[in-house]
Amino acid sequence: MALGKTDIDWRDLNPKNIDQILAKAHSHGLTLTLAHPKRYGTPICTGCFMDLPITKYEYISAYEVWTQKCPNFSDYNEKAIREYDELLQKGYRIAAIYGYDWHRPDPEERPFAVTFLGYKEEPCRAIKDGDTYVSIGLMIDIKINGKSLPFGSSLKSGEYQIEAGISRFNERYFKKHDIKPEKIVATGSALKQKIEFEPNQKTFIKLTKGYVRFEVVGQEKGHKGKKLLLTSPYYIDKGE
Repeated sequence: MALGKTDIDWRDLNPKNIDQILAKAHSHGLTLTLAHPKRYGTPICTGCFMDLPITKYEYISAYEVWTQKCPNFSDYNEKAIREYDELLQKGYRIAAIYGYDWHRPDPEERPFAVTFLGYKEEPCRAIKDGDTYVSIGLMIDIKINGKSLPFGSSLKSGEYQIEAGISRFNERYFKKHDIKPEKIVATGSALKQKIEFEPNQKTFIKLTKGYVRFEVVGQEKGHKGKKLLLTSPYYIDKGE
């Protein structure tokens, strides 16, 4: 998906010219995202699986880590998150987003996620800056050394005090789908191992060069250990 105007004819896209077209779209200032990259492809859903041989991921602004209804119950979304982390480990700076294609009326019988953007009136800027997170029924406020920093920010390596404030933005989801946040998980190449702590609890973590992102894990519809929220990363540069 590309947000913005250009003279590019996306019907010309093919495995041989994908990098060139991405470069051209980037030069036009477009916001490029990878939509449902790990959905089932042919013969179940032709065109859904992203199998183009992209090498110029520096032109990609966002990656759809979650798609469809009940996104945290899907094995293809887990594969998407793994590939997303692989791209972050390679040094690409890419925002995490959620998407769902509505092609027909869809009764609300299962929960949808949402993408939160740091700039409410400038969505493309928020995506390009990486200030996003995806969530089912929750909002998060990460404080680093007591200050709220936009996702996508850069930090120097070192030890930081982290506090993740969790609040509800959709009370109906909590009641209907039995959502119960239980813990925060910090993960990424800037950590020696994953760190778990309770919501609204202050903890100290040591960050080295790489990235760190956060997940809220808890219960949904009686199932434990489900991801309820996933943030875009903070990027850690080597300290002076």
